[in-house]
Amino acid sequence: MLINVIKKWSDKKINGRYFNDEFEIDGIPIWWFLEPFLRQPYIPKPFKSLDEIKDNDIGNDKILSYKNNFQFYILRKGLIINEKIKFLISKFRKKEIDKRDVLFLVYTNHIVIDNGIKFIHYNEILKNLEKKKIKPLVLILDPLSKNSLFNLLQYENLLYDHITYEILKESKKKAKELNQKWRRLDEKIKEKLFTFQGKKYWKLLKNEINFLFSEEILFILIKYYLTFKNIIEKYKISVIYINSLIGFYEIPLLLSTYKLNKKVIYSPHGYGDRYFIIRKEVLKNVLFAAISNEHKKRLLKLGIKSKNIVIVGSPLFDKIINYKKRKIKKKGVITLLTQPLIEDKYIEKGEYFNYVKKLLNQISRINNIKKILLKLHPREKFRSKLPKVKTLGV
Repeated sequence: MLINVIKKWSDKKINGRYFNDEFEIDGIPIWWFLEPFLRQPYIPKPFKSLDEIKDNDIGNDKILSYKNNFQFYILRKGLIINEKIKFLISKFRKKEIDKRDVLFLVYTNHIVIDNGIKFIHYNEILKNLEKKKIKPLVLILDPLSKNSLFNLLQYENLLYDHITYEILKESKKKAKELNQKWRRLDEKIKEKLFTFQGKKYWKLLKNEINFLFSEEILFILIKYYLTFKNIIEKYKISVIYINSLIGFYEIPLLLSTYKLNKKVIYSPHGYGDRYFIIRKEVLKNVLFAAISNEHKKRLLKLGIKSKNIVIVGSPLFDKIINYKKRKIKKKGVITLLTQPLIEDKYIEKGEYFNYVKKLLNQISRINNIKKILLKLHPREKFRSKLPKVKTLGV
């Protein structure tokens, strides 16, 4: 039921006008910027995505309420301080850039320094583009999940280099206007907006919704929207290549391409189909690089048009071909690749590690299994739990 509330509440009217017409940026409903964060785990605690919100979250404990408000305040201010540091770092140096053809976003934790800079997901693609005389524009970013702010100093051409004082001024003005307009809305109007089939959901969602409509979050998203829009127009970008759809950078980028009617190639770098959290209107110019026929079928079921899907295989597995013809010397070895399910708030720690132990136990019972290799995702933080499963042959 909650998902229907989130999808439809902003289509209602307030004071005789549609909410989406009243709360917009550049003709795009501001809720299109905010909705994905409620539908997908991304923002740190105390913020909760829909999967984490429970009916019993509504309470009358004033101390708990003050605590939550304080935690949300600290989170908002922390994000703004982070943004200010990135902007200051970018002012140390700037580099003039000519016209480019394809835009790429690269996070600092997706870069390897080895006889020069190598981009984990894009290195081979960039080499092929160079051969064909196609000019890429690679913008380097700091990931929200990793504290690597000062690593930015060693890289050229940061996204933050392209944030102008005019963009900052316009973003602050628009964010303040939208936030004040939201705060002036009577609580009864908000309750009505979040009433669905006779049930009231406002009190259940108000902490997260108010956080998303805060001046700080609106400022960050509007700032990156205007920055990407300016980059695409200034450097005459024709195509945008991305491997994620969720984030403070990706959502504004997608909405800027929607506004400018630019083509986007989306090649997912991990598991899961997260595109369902983005409005279908925004995905009209997105070309999905499907890994297989089964992947294409999943996309079709989610409402993606066949003309927007191309089966290409997984770019991540391109280098496996180098090993395919080699003789396998060791038999009875299984490699288990894990994902940051705890960090992305899909599952609790206890449940996750119980599942891992159960899986390892089942694998160890298979005949001729001599060794299990456990390969962690770089973002997984709870490595201290792993010694407890070493007795299972890992």
